[in-house]
Amino acid sequence: MGASTGQLTTGRSAVVPAQPPAEDCVPVVPPRLTDGVELLGEYKSSGYTKPPSLVRRSDGQVIQMSPLLYQVTCRIDGSRDATAIAQAVSKDIGRSLSADLVRHLIGTKLLPLGIVAAQGAPATAPKASALLALRVRSTLLSPFGSNLAGRRSSGPSGSRAGCRHT
Repeated sequence: MGASTGQLTTGRSAVVPAQPPAEDCVPVVPPRLTDGVELLGEYKSSGYTKPPSLVRRSDGQVIQMSPLLYQVTCRIDGSRDATAIAQAVSKDIGRSLSADLVRHLIGTKLLPLGIVAAQGAPATAPKASALLALRVRSTLLSPFGSNLAGRRSSGPSGSRAGCRHT
């Protein structure tokens, strides 16, 4: 290890840092919500014992969240860091919440959902394929072709070809 470089050589051409950078040297930007995110609140009369909370993204998709995740989302305003968010949510829920847990929830839950914007870049929310949305479809067979295929698959008595009744 070179005394002045602070790097460790492995015998190969690659150079590996001897120690990870100190956490306080890395600039920490307070998290902010993605543009167009709307906090809808509790879903009343949902049938759940603890009603879930809802958030609408700018693309119109509604996301169901646990009460804890929703409380964390409510406290994200672009000016509070993870420690301040943890303190505010701890008061709200009456339980101790650490800044590391808040960072974990933001990184593993809110960022992938497109609720929180990534640092230094506008967030693009993931697109979900809507189950009941209209889709462009085209006809594979004309009515004549469909009728012809239907006649060939059924025998003269109306039963399917290849099916034998005893």
